[in-house]
Amino acid sequence: MTKRPNDLVGLSIFLLKLYIRRPLVWVVLGLALIGLVVLWVVSSSAPPVRIATFNIETYPQTPGQSAGAVQLLGTLDVDVVGVQEITDRDVFVENVRLYLGDDWETVFPDQKVFHSVGLVYDSRLLGVREVQTHYETVIHRGARATLEVRLETRGARNQRQVRVFVLHLKATSLGHEIRRRQLEALRPIVERAVDTGDEVVVLGDFNTTGDSDRVLVEEFGEATGLSWSSAEIPCTSYWDKKDICLTTALDHILANKDAREIRVRGACETVGCENRESCPVYIRMVSDHCPLTAVY
Repeated sequence: MTKRPNDLVGLSIFLLKLYIRRPLVWVVLGLALIGLVVLWVVSSSAPPVRIATFNIETYPQTPGQSAGAVQLLGTLDVDVVGVQEITDRDVFVENVRLYLGDDWETVFPDQKVFHSVGLVYDSRLLGVREVQTHYETVIHRGARATLEVRLETRGARNQRQVRVFVLHLKATSLGHEIRRRQLEALRPIVERAVDTGDEVVVLGDFNTTGDSDRVLVEEFGEATGLSWSSAEIPCTSYWDKKDICLTTALDHILANKDAREIRVRGACETVGCENRESCPVYIRMVSDHCPLTAVY
């Protein structure tokens, strides 16, 4: 019978003999310890937030577009989507449940307007803490209020609080001054959100029809402390001018965290962003805008 060690020196000699006799045991124990540490780190770290913005042109226009646009959302591998131009909320919610599943929930602002913004999220991964409608961006008849939804990640020790602002600014090249005023009105609201310490994401259709509008977005980001994640995206929409199809980047995502990944999806990804003689069939089947996705 092996005598048990009764002091530190004896224990050290015992462990050394065990290591010499049975090195495989120590290898297995070491690997198990490493596995436990990795498991603890993974379970403790906050999961990434996968987010998108998508202007679904005057949804629903046709039965095909009604189904196809929501089915496209299901291919994006995201947890939350800010949407614009929803004209029939009931049809949209019904199709979200039908094609994405019962776990997907939809939030709309209090405002009743022809083209509404909204937010769709996977309730298995995210929970809603707070919803606000900001009418400060309604500075003319028909203008859209901005939706703010405070989300919380589920299933991790280190939960993330993310405030998502969904906006849709004034359209057309003649709307630059109105867009400037809308961003100016939204700026203090976003600044206060950043001051809470939460993560903040501002996304939607900014209708940046020219360089002067891009300057507005850049200045808005600098003033609020947000990084313009989508600044280098070449296009997010198609404009059918009958004799030519023009592309432009109208949709954007800004955040107070750096994006791990930013991509334009749909036809803008598969067909491309070059101007062409005719627009892809996608604009008649889905939308004249493409989804824009980001991972934070």
